[in-house]
This record gives sequence, C-alpha cells and structure tokens, in this order.
Amino acid sequence: MKNKILSVVFTLALLATAGFGVQKSMKGNAGLSDLALANVEALAQNENGGGDGTLWTREDDDCTYTFTGKAGSQVHFSILGIPISLTIGADGTATYVYGNGKTHCKSGGNEQCTARYCPPLSM
Repeated sequence: MKNKILSVVFTLALLATAGFGVQKSMKGNAGLSDLALANVEALAQNENGGGDGTLWTREDDDCTYTFTGKAGSQVHFSILGIPISLTIGADGTATYVYGNGKTHCKSGGNEQCTARYCPPLSM
C-alpha cells in the first residue's frame, strides 16, 4: 500500500513537471514567432529602398570653393589628386566650382539614393 501511494505521488510529480515544461516551451515558441514575424516585416520594408520603406529624390549639386587673398596672387590646391591653380581677382577672391560633386537625398521620391559630399581640398 505504501509503495502504491509513493508510486502515485511520484507519477503526479512527474506529470506536473512535464506539464510545466510543455507550458514553458509553448511560451518560448510564441516569442520566437513574434520575432520571426518582426524580421519578415523588416525585410519586406527593405525591398522598397530604405529601412523604413522610404524612397528618395536625388538632388545633385555643385561644390563651390572660395578663396580670399591679395589680388593677383596664386592659390594652388588639388581635388581628388587633380592639381588646380587659381589667381585671386581684383575683389580679393577666387572661386572654383566642382560640378555635380555632391548629392543630397530627400525622402518622398521613387528611387534609391546615396548621399555624396564635396571632396576635401589638399593644399
């Protein structure tokens, strides 16, 4: 009789432990499903060009470099390894324009865009 009672208690304890494990496993799988769904949604948004689904309007513009100094003096510099020399004008300035050197991206367009910035000068 004592062995039967002990056997029943042991069986109930085993069933309770198994039930707790199943419940915990089910909760863990629910979290994984939410995470998987979030990943699928994020990947679907990336197909439209941006992480938030935004597409862009691309605006290319010139880079303008202005130098000041004594009228008639020379300014020597290089852009992307190309040497350039300018003469300061009578007003004390010289300007160099590097065409389409930068790109500004504004949301709301219909294309992908990568911003570009004016290249630095080497003096």
